[in-house]
Amino acid sequence: MEEPVRKWARDRGYQAAWGPAEIVRSAGGDLLARREAGELDGQLFQETLFKVSSPELPEWAASVVVVAVPRTAHRVSFDVGDRVIETMLPPIYCHFRATFEKVRRDLQTVVFSGARMAVIRAPLKAIAARLGLVRYGRNNITFAAGIGSYLQLCGYVTDAHLPAVGRSPQLPRLLDECDGCDTCRLACPTGAIGTDRVLLHAERCLTFANERPDPWPEWVPVTAHHCLIGCLACQRCCPANPRLTIADSGVAFSADETRALLGEQLPAGGRYEGSVRSKLDDLGLSEEEGVLGRNLRALLDRRHRPT
Repeated sequence: MEEPVRKWARDRGYQAAWGPAEIVRSAGGDLLARREAGELDGQLFQETLFKVSSPELPEWAASVVVVAVPRTAHRVSFDVGDRVIETMLPPIYCHFRATFEKVRRDLQTVVFSGARMAVIRAPLKAIAARLGLVRYGRNNITFAAGIGSYLQLCGYVTDAHLPAVGRSPQLPRLLDECDGCDTCRLACPTGAIGTDRVLLHAERCLTFANERPDPWPEWVPVTAHHCLIGCLACQRCCPANPRLTIADSGVAFSADETRALLGEQLPAGGRYEGSVRSKLDDLGLSEEEGVLGRNLRALLDRRHRPT
């Protein structure tokens, strides 16, 4: 089974690693231990990490497989009345959930035909690091050899008993390139990457702020906004990363659609009907409609800010 998994991943430009299913639970225990030690902000833990800290596995789960899938950033355009502006969605945001299912179907069809497989909701970065698939950067983002950090980790359990791959589960490791490097820390627009520890202060990360519908925290400067959601500041400057590939999403919002997304009143005769939701569906972001409108407003405010 080992060689088919490796060949399947290699043929698609992916990387894959696997191990016994109990690694999933041990990785969840790592999060709980960090929370108990006070290393993780309480609000951050409850909102983003609690559900993956105690992963539930089916009783038939024998092995875990994690796949590193290279992803590109995507351009999205908005007609703001007097001009059309382009903004960016970082890698993984377009069709994030759909990618899990797409990879699972392919992997099960080609490699695990006849075996059971299921997507897992678990701390995939910690699992992938324990399997030796990725290493952490100082920005708490994971890097895979030859891919960098522009990737999506997809995790699955299967009832197939996969052979050992010549490496035992290991503790997470920091990239060698991070030794003595301050590039990401200096580039972070909100000071989330500190000098006091390797672990990111995720509660001060721009991504944490702009994925939530709450008012902007005082610690987010106007100049920090540069993506429609998420943040690329610490990744684009990282010497361990390849150059970011940016693809056209094929999605453009008309003037009326942009006004609707921003929550503005449409002019007389203006129409958008359900087209905003349809285009967000095309991006795989329909659940983020309110957040994206707020974030777009922040980007526009930054562009209109006198320099």
